[in-house]
Amino acid sequence: MKGIQMKVDTTRELCLKEMFDRVGLEYPNELTKEPEWFLLAHWTSKEEQSFKDWMIKFLKDNTRYNKETRDLETNMFLLMWGWTTNLKLYKKRRKEERKPE
Repeated sequence: MKGIQMKVDTTRELCLKEMFDRVGLEYPNELTKEPEWFLLAHWTSKEEQSFKDWMIKFLKDNTRYNKETRDLETNMFLLMWGWTTNLKLYKKRRKEERKPE
């Protein structure tokens, strides 16, 4: 079981690095320690789909997951960690960050 968990952790880290690279951020970084860190960057639906296509291919090439599992894992990854595609929510979060305390 330990080997499987290590593979899952490594896969997740590689996917997070790719996701950060696509918005011009370095991974890992201090931002990921904040709650709702995934609202600190924004991408379009088209950019998200491009990442999704990349991740599905990555999983196909590096795991034994079948197509259904690759699709499910990719969708869950984006749900849990994907950048927001909601521009209003992103702008609201950025505005809140700039408010003086």
